[in-house]
Amino acid sequence: MSGAHTPGPWQLEGNWTEGEQLGGWVSTMAPQPVFELVPILGHGSEIIANARVISAAPEALNVAQQLVDWLEKTSASNDPECEYLNGTGWDDLYAIGDASRTVLAKARGAS
Repeated sequence: MSGAHTPGPWQLEGNWTEGEQLGGWVSTMAPQPVFELVPILGHGSEIIANARVISAAPEALNVAQQLVDWLEKTSASNDPECEYLNGTGWDDLYAIGDASRTVLAKARGAS
């Protein structure tokens, strides 16, 4: 698989209320849904949790890439004098941490 994914953020559309017929789709800001989620197996809360994780995937991928980039910048071979860490490096890491908490909240349904 070599293609790029549809950029986020993605959001859940449709009916994701436990106790009712579940189903819907994940959409972007584009006028068309990215793809449709039609739950087949699982309990209501499990299906809802899976849908939330799917909708958070683009942001999670972005945060993971930010962390990898940060680790590259702070490696001894790329920053032997710790100029990045002594500059904005730690602030950047805290921002990555904040973004991680936001993504986790979305994936867990707390946002």
